[in-house]
Amino acid sequence: MIVIGLTGGIASGKSLISAELAGLGAVILDGDLIAREIVAPGSQALREISEAFGPEYLDESGALRRGALGELVFREPEKLRLLNGITHPLIRRELAARVEAARAAGEKAVILDVPLLFESGMADLADRVWVVALSEEKQKKRLMARDGVDEAAAVSRIGSQMPLEEKLKKADAVIDNNGPAEDTLKQARRLWRKTIAEATENHDE
Repeated sequence: MIVIGLTGGIASGKSLISAELAGLGAVILDGDLIAREIVAPGSQALREISEAFGPEYLDESGALRRGALGELVFREPEKLRLLNGITHPLIRRELAARVEAARAAGEKAVILDVPLLFESGMADLADRVWVVALSEEKQKKRLMARDGVDEAAAVSRIGSQMPLEEKLKKADAVIDNNGPAEDTLKQARRLWRKTIAEATENHDE
């Protein structure tokens, strides 16, 4: 089984590519989804977040007020580091467990769709890393439209992540998402075929 890390900046188009790869037979492990699961009411992570940031970041039902906490941590880098210190080890543990479950089930490929793959130190869970590339201006516009935030907030969120140039240096392959969606998907399909073929050849040897 091959494990492919799929990463890129916020709102760069990873979900589009993940959906395509799922249709080709990949098991998708969504880091954002796991991040939501680990802060469910009553969880260890939620208790630690409440202790670190205050009970005002939980709503009446005991659920995390994600929007309010997001506004705080994207404004204050030290608070973001504190939050990541709570959540990243738990996300990593869950991702690793699900990778092993897929391996035991005989799956041929797993995609780790993780926005902060490099920043969180989780890239070592992957055999290959693909980076989705998008210009900062397009990224900013997509983020503003997707999350309903203003330009200043979008710039702050983009700036909280590793610069794309650094991610590109660490990538095994790059998918350019600056053009039409179909062009992006063609690149993903081509890369998928090449990667699976190479993995099969290595296994046969």
